[in-house]
Amino acid sequence: MKLKPFHASFVARKIALELLKSGVSFNAVEMQIYEEIERVLASDMAKEKALEARVNELLDEREEEIEASGADKRSLFSMMKKQLAAKFDFEMDVEERYENVAFLVFEALKKGEFVAFSVSENRVKNVIFEAILSYINGFESAENAACRVLEKKGVKFGTSEWEVMFGRIYEDELRRLGLN
Repeated sequence: MKLKPFHASFVARKIALELLKSGVSFNAVEMQIYEEIERVLASDMAKEKALEARVNELLDEREEEIEASGADKRSLFSMMKKQLAAKFDFEMDVEERYENVAFLVFEALKKGEFVAFSVSENRVKNVIFEAILSYINGFESAENAACRVLEKKGVKFGTSEWEVMFGRIYEDELRRLGLN
């Protein structure tokens, strides 16, 4: 599942919450920790966005050939993304990607002296990794539930009312699922 910039703050809070539960103590204000975690997540997301932009450029350059051959553009996008991933220092395997992100979050928190560890460093990295995967596994469920509620209420998708209500309901669903 692909994380979007919208998810960064939620993932950051999930990671911080899980770190606190695991015995890590904070040497900084929670907001600073959230911001540092979000910075690392945003950097990873920016790599993926740049990679996808390049793939789209290449597909656009060959659009006539693709249409003439009847090739599936989605399949080509996926294949090209895999081929170019290394050039963008982007890991395509979800577990390996988020294992690397967990390591980067750990290193950033350690370097900035944002946290103090009373458990092993390996345990802290695992807590971060598990928090990311837990969020990924649950956020789709929260999004679907929020959409169902809004549809039942007759709120039109894409309106400002939708955006405001979606954010509130989404956060409530994440809390209900223990992800926020």
